[in-house]
Amino acid sequence: GDAVAIIDCMTFVPEWVPVLKALDSMKEMQLPFENGRYLNLCKDNPVVVPAPLSSSSGTDDTQELVLSLIDESLLEPIREIRRDESMKKEMVDRLSHLVKETTLDPLQLVSFVEALRNPVHLTQGPPGTGKSYLGVVIVRALMILREIWLRKSQSTASAPILVLSYKNHAIDEFLSDLIRAEPGK
Repeated sequence: GDAVAIIDCMTFVPEWVPVLKALDSMKEMQLPFENGRYLNLCKDNPVVVPAPLSSSSGTDDTQELVLSLIDESLLEPIREIRRDESMKKEMVDRLSHLVKETTLDPLQLVSFVEALRNPVHLTQGPPGTGKSYLGVVIVRALMILREIWLRKSQSTASAPILVLSYKNHAIDEFLSDLIRAEPGK
């Protein structure tokens, strides 16, 4: 079938001209990253967030959600850590604690799980929907994973975590929020 892409830009941005020309000249082809699997375009295994997150039956839905995230993750560090039962348990406990102490709404929680399940993830939404807050929680989770991963694979160098934004002010706010959430790290 035919596909139509509409790009609506409220202002003219000259830097986009090469991108728009490249899009215009593209032929239909397979998507990179295993034909979109890593881009989260194939919803073969959607995230289901239990509501309410902690049930009255005594089971901990947060821990079950984190455990399923770890078991289904395509991220190499998580795949390696989950092979060691004691480190897997530590990862489940620490990530469950992180999720419980944050105030992620159900959609943010889905995005959090997808970010740690897939090598490529995009969080988008209108202003004021908690994207920056979610980003801080994801980086905190990545810091936990990095700490455990470095103990598991001591020959691995400590990789940086790259956070990008269009505006310096947004990065400043993001880092301030992260420092407030993780003092001393």
